[in-house]
Amino acid sequence: MGTSAFKKCERCGTKIPSRTHGRVRRFCTPRCSTLWWNAYYKSTRVKRGLNPKICVTCKKKYKPTSSAQKRCIGCRHLLNGQYNGFTETDYRKLYKKQKGKCALCDKPEKIVQYGKRRSLGVDHNHKTGIVRGLLCRSCNSALGVLGDDVAGLRKALRYVKGVI
Repeated sequence: MGTSAFKKCERCGTKIPSRTHGRVRRFCTPRCSTLWWNAYYKSTRVKRGLNPKICVTCKKKYKPTSSAQKRCIGCRHLLNGQYNGFTETDYRKLYKKQKGKCALCDKPEKIVQYGKRRSLGVDHNHKTGIVRGLLCRSCNSALGVLGDDVAGLRKALRYVKGVI
């Protein structure tokens, strides 16, 4: 092999064969590859403005999906009128009424994100858009999987009770 058959690892500079089993090599080890790609993605997230930001409405940290976002998804839904004019004030009133607990399991949100407890999710009828209550992520996910189908919920209840 001539000198053209070797090149340097893109991360650490170690001399490596330019091809192995017909494939072009960029890194000397899988670890070098992982470290390089992690650094690359971290740097491009910063360039694109996709690192965690502070929501301008609720002041909580969130991960944006584009650099133009200024609000977390909960505040965007509220402000976009997804829930038939349900406002942030309405959310706070309902939160107080439910004493900060989930409408289904009667427990506060368990999931902590960025050092703060997540806010309760707004549960609404998907056909009418009318808000039913505030749910923790677990209950909201369970309802999401079962859908708004009462028969499916009854069947799940029978299953849990051991009737089926």
